[in-house]
Amino acid sequence: MKKPIFVITLLATLILSCSPDDGADGAIGPQGEQGPAGPQGIQGEQGPTGPQGEPGETGTANVIYSDWIPSGFDSPIAAVNASFAIENVEALTDEVKATGYIAVYGRYTQAYTIIQPLPKSLFGLRMQHYDFQINDLNQNIYIWISSIDGSDIEIPIYDDYRYIIIPGGNPAAGKSALDYSKMSYKELIAHFKIPE
Repeated sequence: MKKPIFVITLLATLILSCSPDDGADGAIGPQGEQGPAGPQGIQGEQGPTGPQGEPGETGTANVIYSDWIPSGFDSPIAAVNASFAIENVEALTDEVKATGYIAVYGRYTQAYTIIQPLPKSLFGLRMQHYDFQINDLNQNIYIWISSIDGSDIEIPIYDDYRYIIIPGGNPAAGKSALDYSKMSYKELIAHFKIPE
């Protein structure tokens, strides 16, 4: 009977000696190196296309304008029609002719100053019609004057002319944009900061 008691006592001693220690924790060791990156996941599906934004306004830097150009008409004009050309306007490219806004103004500077857009019909002591024309053959702007009542033109009204060209200034049908043709000369030069 002594042998089983001895075995039980030995086992109890071993179990008690393997119990956890209540001593203080040791210092934390250094962090290990970062492992290699895993493979990249597959790309997700492309989201739907958002709505198109409103077209922006034409930039001021794109606007081309001349100084005031003295009239090329002889005076007096003993005819019912006459014209002269502002020649070699480099801005008059085929694209500008097709999609740009082109304005020509006449200026009277005698007793007072009046600036008017062409075409313009004038009635009074002198009945004259002024207009301008651009064709596909060259880069000239032709200023035309004609008598309204069939008499000789004699003395033209305007002393000088200037042009303002806005590339892409004529919006396609259905697109909202500023209608420069409805703006006065003062409004146009103020909008694009064009010096007088």
